[in-house]
Amino acid sequence: MSYDELRAEMKDLLDEQGKMPQKNEITSALSHMTQIARKKIEGETAIEWIKDTNEIVIVDPFLIFYMRHADLSGGAD
Repeated sequence: MSYDELRAEMKDLLDEQGKMPQKNEITSALSHMTQIARKKIEGETAIEWIKDTNEIVIVDPFLIFYMRHADLSGGAD
């Protein structure tokens, strides 16, 4: 996912509240998430921010499956 795609999704979610973070806040958070994952988790990280190409790469197939199919509406199963 590119940074622009992420920002568009965030805008859809956060625009109603008027609290859209600045680009440097988003990229800084993504960089920190990547650093933490590399230090704390053995093996390959589930999510990685690639600064050079401004892309988020989700490596873990179980996380991808969850993100695509999870019911986040808050309703009962």
